[in-house]
Amino acid sequence: MSVRWRTGLLPGVAVACVAACGSEPETISRDDFVGTYVGLRLAELRGSDQVIAPEVRDSVLAARGVTEEDLTTFAELHGDDPVYMARLWGEVEDSLEEYTSRPDTVR
Repeated sequence: MSVRWRTGLLPGVAVACVAACGSEPETISRDDFVGTYVGLRLAELRGSDQVIAPEVRDSVLAARGVTEEDLTTFAELHGDDPVYMARLWGEVEDSLEEYTSRPDTVR
């Protein structure tokens, strides 16, 4: 490998590393987070003990294509923004209210 080629390559690699290191971690979308959380909460409400069983939780997550790690990463990424999180939880509440107000959706 020539010195000229390596010298030309290093700045590009450095820029790529800085860009990658400074970027936000990939996470699920806001809609995926809200939909999954609402699905988990509804499953919890349908249960007899109002505690979601691990196998039910896993099936809700699998149906949405989301992992617990995805939910945690999303919360860690956005948790420092109280305005964003307040709007997010408002959206969750609105969705839950919409579902629970229908007689055929909760039990």
